[in-house]
Amino acid sequence: YKVKVSLLDQDQKEILLESEDFSISSVGIVPKPMVISRSMPASKNEVLIYLLGMQYLNKRDFKNAKTYLENAFSQKPDSLEFALGLCQYYRISKDYKKIKEVLFPFLNKAEENPEIYFLLGISSHELGEIKEALDSYNKYLSHSGINFQILNLIGNCHLRLGNNQEAEMAFKKSLEINPNQENIKKLLD
Repeated sequence: YKVKVSLLDQDQKEILLESEDFSISSVGIVPKPMVISRSMPASKNEVLIYLLGMQYLNKRDFKNAKTYLENAFSQKPDSLEFALGLCQYYRISKDYKKIKEVLFPFLNKAEENPEIYFLLGISSHELGEIKEALDSYNKYLSHSGINFQILNLIGNCHLRLGNNQEAEMAFKKSLEINPNQENIKKLLD
């Protein structure tokens, strides 16, 4: 929105005009966009290679994204940032085994970055390792807070394991958070 404020004299002539843009949100705190600024490294530097890979991934140029992201990660395999970037590509390409291979060495950092639990959960889920997926999703929730999408995945895991009561509880909790999920309502019915 934009607000305009005018100051008028006694003859109703405008003597001052100011305007300002503003936003209204139902969210208590609106997050600021993240800005990453780094000095440009030499062209063979793994940071530049990683950044190019992420740009290709964002452009949906998956062939180049894979090449650059794998190259950056191979140059710096201890970088969680590079690992997560590469795993974003692997998730899009549905290479779930590779996600597990890349992220397993970083499990000790998962409490600091719960996205590791999320990606491991998705990978295990897609590979049919349902108990392992459920464990990862629960760890994600314990470190990140309640998330209706994760609750839906947990409910799905419980359904596949035949734990109908646990599935129902997860789906109901998800609907408490976001009641506009018709597919979950139908599933519960």
